[in-house]
Amino acid sequence: MGRRTTGAPMPGMTQQQIDPPFGAFALPAPLERLRAETERMRSARATRLVRRFIRTVWRKPADVTIFGTQRVRLHLYDNRTEKRLFCGSQFFDPAERAAIAASVAQSADPFVFVDVGANVGAYTLMVRALLQEAGRPGRLIAVEPDPVNASRLEANIAANAATDVELFRVGLSDRSGTLRFRSEGLENRGRARVADDGEIELPVRPLLDLLEEAGLDRVDALKMDVEGHEEPILRAFLRDAPEAMLPRLIVLETWHDRSGQLDKLLLAHGYAVVARPSENTIFARPTAASEMDETDGET
Repeated sequence: MGRRTTGAPMPGMTQQQIDPPFGAFALPAPLERLRAETERMRSARATRLVRRFIRTVWRKPADVTIFGTQRVRLHLYDNRTEKRLFCGSQFFDPAERAAIAASVAQSADPFVFVDVGANVGAYTLMVRALLQEAGRPGRLIAVEPDPVNASRLEANIAANAATDVELFRVGLSDRSGTLRFRSEGLENRGRARVADDGEIELPVRPLLDLLEEAGLDRVDALKMDVEGHEEPILRAFLRDAPEAMLPRLIVLETWHDRSGQLDKLLLAHGYAVVARPSENTIFARPTAASEMDETDGET
């Protein structure tokens, strides 16, 4: 089993223990003013232009605030997700964010969110910001097997003293054991994927086992982005999980599923397609889907 960082306060989970401390990589004031302005821009293209400019003169990690309230240390040269977050975080997966926000509005406390393939915590922190904005408590489970990404995620959790986030440093599959993973490294660390010729062997376990260890009896929303290994994880989970454990909302990376197997699997278990933004598909259980339609009609 991979090392787990729980949601309870413990060594390594406070801002003071980030090495170096958060703020050590703060942008020079003129660059930070320019970057902060992108968080209010209405043009995604304009934010990209600002990001490209800053990256030409700043060759270090950057300690910044995204989603209005979440502090992160971003590495701008080897992870596409971190680059996307750096300027204009309001443009990060807006359809998925809106669907999760609607789920937050319709769910009981605490809101339970599971982020599988959490990378450096983009979705986890996005949901945390939504919950803070709504004044709602939450339990956020982040699952990330890649050692480099997990360490960056742990630093971001610590920067926010986020005791509502639990980090599991483990991969998921349809059974317990180990699998080999390959990372795109300096090209894009976020593309770490299961591969027979992968350079690193990591522990894996079923999703249901992990949720039971976390003490969960329900999941309000699940996001999964595991670079093509979604089907075996979900097939085992949907087969074995009790009805009450099935997430009301699922945000699933599906661009690589040319045969439509993920659609067939989710539809067979009572989910409906809510939207297909960019590389993802948003699925919901029927009650959740109708609630989101009603919410959309009110806005």
